[in-house]
Amino acid sequence: MSIYVTNTGDTFDSIAYSKLGSEEFMTEIIKANLQFAGIIRFGFGTELEIPDIDKVPNTTALPSWRRT
Repeated sequence: MSIYVTNTGDTFDSIAYSKLGSEEFMTEIIKANLQFAGIIRFGFGTELEIPDIDKVPNTTALPSWRRT
């Protein structure tokens, strides 16, 4: 697990994408930070725990133009 300090405007899905490579992992970040689950957009300076993820995102559920 690592720590991420939010920037103004961060969202759980943007953090999941930048730190873990896919918006699909935002649920895992929320589960690791339940005290912040009601926040839509973060301000600067919130410390979030980023869990270690061992799985690969399911890209088949994405539209064809979003698949790598």
